[in-house]
Amino acid sequence: MGIHKPTTPSVSYPNFPNDVFDTENSYVANTVYPSFQGIDKNGALGNISANYLYAVPYIVRAPMSVDFLCLFNSSTGQSGNKFRLGLYASSTTAIGSLIVETGETTLDGSAALRTVAITQQNLSAGLYYLAVNCNAVVQSVHVASQGGVSSGNFGEIAWANGLSQMAYPTLYKAHTYGSLPDPYGSVTGAANGWVLGMKTV
Repeated sequence: MGIHKPTTPSVSYPNFPNDVFDTENSYVANTVYPSFQGIDKNGALGNISANYLYAVPYIVRAPMSVDFLCLFNSSTGQSGNKFRLGLYASSTTAIGSLIVETGETTLDGSAALRTVAITQQNLSAGLYYLAVNCNAVVQSVHVASQGGVSSGNFGEIAWANGLSQMAYPTLYKAHTYGSLPDPYGSVTGAANGWVLGMKTV
C-alpha cells in the first residue's frame, strides 16, 4: 500500500503533523478520575486504618485542573467517622511537599462517593500522590498488590518513582489524625492501594 502523507484532521492540533497528542483536551471536564481504574481480580473492599497517612501515586498524563478530591466510602455503618484528603508533589525518591488538603469530612452513614472541594489546582503532567488520613476506620475500595504489579490511572504505577516500597501500590506512615504534614516525611511501610481520585473542573 505504500506510505501516505498524514491526512489533515478535522480538528486543530498544535504542531500537526508532529506531536499530535492532544494534551489540551485529554481530560473531560467535571469528571472523577480515580487513582486506579480497570481494577483487576485483586480489587476488594477494606478498612482504611485510623491514625495513618496513606499516599497513593497518581500519574497526571497531561495538564489538568481539579477542584475536588475524592474517596469512595463503601460502608453504611460508619456514621460520625472523619477523614481528610490531600495532594502531594513528588521528588525523585520521596513524597514531596503538600500542595493542598481538604477540610474535615464527617461520614453520614451512607455509602457514597465523597467529593470534597479544594481550591482549584492547575497541575502539570507528572507524578503526584493522593493522601488520606482518618480518625477511625473508613471502609473503601482497594486494589491488592499480590506480586507488586498494579494497574494505575495511566499504565503501571509500580516503580514509577524509584521507591523500593513500590512493590505495593500505597505508601504510609503513622500520623495522628489532623492537619496533614508538609512535607510528607519518611515512608515507613507499604500496603494495598486505596482508590482515591480527583475531579476535573
